[in-house]
Amino acid sequence: MMYAIFFLAALLQSAAYIRLIAVSAGWQPTKKIPLLGAAVLLNAAAQMLFVIPGTMIIPVLQNPAVRVAVLVLLMLGKAGCFAAVFRQRFRRMLYISVLSFVINSNYTNILLLFTQDQLLLNTLACVIEAAVIGICLLWMRCRQNAPAVSKALQHFPQRLYLMILAFLLFMSFFEYTTVRTEFNGIARVLILPVVIFTAYIMMRVMKVNAEAQEHEQISQLLSVQLENQVEYYKKIETIYNEFREFRHDFKNHLLCLRSLLAENEVSRACEYMDDIEQMSLTRKSTFDTGNIIVNALLSDKNEKAAQHHTKIQFSGYAPTVGITNADLCTILANAVDNAIEACAKDGSGQEKEIRIHSDFQQGYFFLKITNPVFERVEVRNGNQLRTTKTENPSMHGFGVANIVRTAKKYDGDAAISADEHLFTLELNLWLKPV
Repeated sequence: MMYAIFFLAALLQSAAYIRLIAVSAGWQPTKKIPLLGAAVLLNAAAQMLFVIPGTMIIPVLQNPAVRVAVLVLLMLGKAGCFAAVFRQRFRRMLYISVLSFVINSNYTNILLLFTQDQLLLNTLACVIEAAVIGICLLWMRCRQNAPAVSKALQHFPQRLYLMILAFLLFMSFFEYTTVRTEFNGIARVLILPVVIFTAYIMMRVMKVNAEAQEHEQISQLLSVQLENQVEYYKKIETIYNEFREFRHDFKNHLLCLRSLLAENEVSRACEYMDDIEQMSLTRKSTFDTGNIIVNALLSDKNEKAAQHHTKIQFSGYAPTVGITNADLCTILANAVDNAIEACAKDGSGQEKEIRIHSDFQQGYFFLKITNPVFERVEVRNGNQLRTTKTENPSMHGFGVANIVRTAKKYDGDAAISADEHLFTLELNLWLKPV
């Protein structure tokens, strides 16, 4: 009876593992029932090998070496079934197969503190492990963290996976020497290596997680910048089309003027010229920076700033050589977006100005942007701005970091200063001649 209970617990544990792999790794399992059943049964059979005496199956299984060989074959078979179930590489599934075995042995060693009955021990280990997996699945479902877990696992280097497996094997051995009094001397020797190994694994995992988060943030920033670039190019195309239309009509305007002057209608000709001049003024860009893409960018940002009673004032000119338009827009878009966001925090409705001064001298590009502030701004290390956003702050505050990164690309630097009323961003970049 107890063997049947253990076998059911092992089946439950196997099914839970398959579900956990599918959710955490983002792999869709096959719908072929025979393959799923074979994977579950082979995992349960590997577990049963540890609790059923060899005399109950085949006498030769009393030999420990034979049992280990059979266990290895069962684990290889389980890995093969898992590979077929998830349509993934056999090597990945072999790692998961060994990992599940090692994790189960950790639970078993801990339970040795409470019972020495091997059958009860393994049954409880399977039940507890299935329950822990169930809690993990429920947590990922409630918090909708499955995609984040999947992305984090994808960023783990292969070497770290092997380290985690080695760590769990080491922990299993340490736990066994701890619960068995005759091996307590070995356990004392292993305490320091366990602490060091644990700290090292934690630091590596934290580092990988931080790198993955930074990668995600940079990807989002680049995505936003790409969308802005597309929008600016659309505006440029609109301006160019308007210019083509005006040039097409220009010949007709000349014909009309010539006709009026031929009939000595000077006053009407002057009125007509005034109309043409007014028409050209309405088509003229709001900004004249010397760079048509920057003109489009600032025009777009100025429309957004107007929603918060803010104007953008530009003086100087933007470079057209020595720096890519993408990098120039990265700097300006992030800086102006931050300035508009700061101005939006003023609820008085008063008119505000964002001042931009751009200059190019002897190969150096100088940019200074100032805007009013309406709350305390914390600047760290001269060019780091602490975000004031309370909602998901880890995904904000990277605009200035992106500006600094782009400035360093051109052997430049960025400096930030702020007082109670004014925020200033100053950049200098070395633009090498083409």
